[in-house]
Amino acid sequence: MAKKTNKKTTPRNTKPKKIVKKRNTKKNQASKKTILTFSFILLFAFSATIASYFLITSKENSNKNIIENKIAKEETKEIKLPKYEFEEITKEFDIDYEHHPKIDKEIEKQKKVEKEIKPNELKPKEVVISQKEIIEQKTEEPKVKKEITKENLDNKKPKLAIIIDDITTNYQVKKAKEVGYTINLSFLPPTDLRPYSAKVAKSVPYHMIHLPLEASPNFKSQEAGVLNVNDSYKKIETRIKTIRELFPNANYINNHTGSVFTQDDKSMDKLFKALTKYNFTFVDSRTSPNSVAKKYALKYNQPYIVRNTFIDNKKDKKYIKNQLLKAIEIAKKNGFAIAIGHPYKETFEVLKESKEILKEIQAIYINQL
Repeated sequence: MAKKTNKKTTPRNTKPKKIVKKRNTKKNQASKKTILTFSFILLFAFSATIASYFLITSKENSNKNIIENKIAKEETKEIKLPKYEFEEITKEFDIDYEHHPKIDKEIEKQKKVEKEIKPNELKPKEVVISQKEIIEQKTEEPKVKKEITKENLDNKKPKLAIIIDDITTNYQVKKAKEVGYTINLSFLPPTDLRPYSAKVAKSVPYHMIHLPLEASPNFKSQEAGVLNVNDSYKKIETRIKTIRELFPNANYINNHTGSVFTQDDKSMDKLFKALTKYNFTFVDSRTSPNSVAKKYALKYNQPYIVRNTFIDNKKDKKYIKNQLLKAIEIAKKNGFAIAIGHPYKETFEVLKESKEILKEIQAIYINQL
């Protein structure tokens, strides 16, 4: 009986062991599969992240290179502009102001003072000099003559500020530099048609802004971002703030077009308020005979700066040279003058060829007036 019992118990004890072993093996295999699957997912996610990063970086660099290449191409590409494409031409463009308003004001003030002086005050008063004062005058050291230098001579010369409007490209900057003396470059703010003007301006240490203002209804090519007489102060202030951010180193703004805007009191008041807030000085291009810029320059304690002549209303080299000579004569008469031109081929050629006739004056930046 004992033997039979042993035979029966032996298989019963061994069979469960085999089942447990199989079950454990299956669990281990399932666990390994789970770990492998999870590891694969992590690896895939990590690889996708890295690939996305390099793809985005590569795309950004590619876009940056495209923009830089476009800007670089402009250095060798001549921009041929249709006649007066970017400027409103009014009768005011043909008028030359031989007297700068600042000079006129000083003359009027002097005449007023002379009228107020009584005839008796014009007679020289008798002066009694003591013996001691005579001795002191004799013993004074002789005054030392100042050394004559080119700088001193230049300071005595009449000043001429030449402004070239409508600058937007590296090619135009390059042509201006080839002139060989000081020229004020005035940049149009960037638009979809001229997206790189602010970037180009960074390569010019001293520059101005050519701000589009509302022109007459006859002018059909209004610039994008032009300020109009119906604009609120908030809109004008926002525009000037944006320009300050785009051109952080510029301090002078002259108007592009603007025969309607510059003669509107409310609009010019808003504009001067915003310009003063963002540290800009206004230069009146004088596109309207009824410009009220002087009135608001005085109100906001700004100097009134206005052009004397336009030099290239005609794309004719002889005409441009005569206008330049006229600007020089005005500078000699008043001590300084402001002439405005455009980035035409003929204008740059005349300026480059005019070094000799400019010897009697000093070409300056606007801020040196």
